[in-house]
Amino acid sequence: MANLFQLPCPSCDHQLEVSTRQAGQTLQCSGCGVDVEAPTLGAIKQLNPADVPEPGTKGAMSNARKGLFTVGLALAVVLGCAGAGVHLYANSLHVPIDVPERLREIREDLQKATPIQIYDLANDMVKNNDLGEYKEPAFLTKNKQGAILQYFAWGLYGFAGAGLLMLVGSFLMK
Repeated sequence: MANLFQLPCPSCDHQLEVSTRQAGQTLQCSGCGVDVEAPTLGAIKQLNPADVPEPGTKGAMSNARKGLFTVGLALAVVLGCAGAGVHLYANSLHVPIDVPERLREIREDLQKATPIQIYDLANDMVKNNDLGEYKEPAFLTKNKQGAILQYFAWGLYGFAGAGLLMLVGSFLMK
């Protein structure tokens, strides 16, 4: 990478940007068009350094690249963290169901009930033409909520992945 220095034009005082590679060459002033001879390498290094980075260097980044990099980084970090948080919360809602144990509990409840209680319950269902109000057990509700939140977390992970692709794309842009 060549360092850039400011060389004043002797004719119009326009500041030419000269690199160390151009030492001893003849340059044309972009201000007035006069031919200017660049000084030797030692003399160039005595000039004031130019503030503008040379195109293609690490310091030169277009606005589009900067925007893509910023948006990609923000998406990757924010949505990745949000997805991880939702994923952890969804896992905390999960309640394992032991089906054989639950069936055993139902059988015990039926065995404890008297025949009259079972008969009255069946009679009420026939009279009202319904099976009674169904109340979903809390563990089933939590498992369903957890499953929905898992899908939401995977969606957030997908958008975070898109952010990573944008981040990588910003480095591949010219």
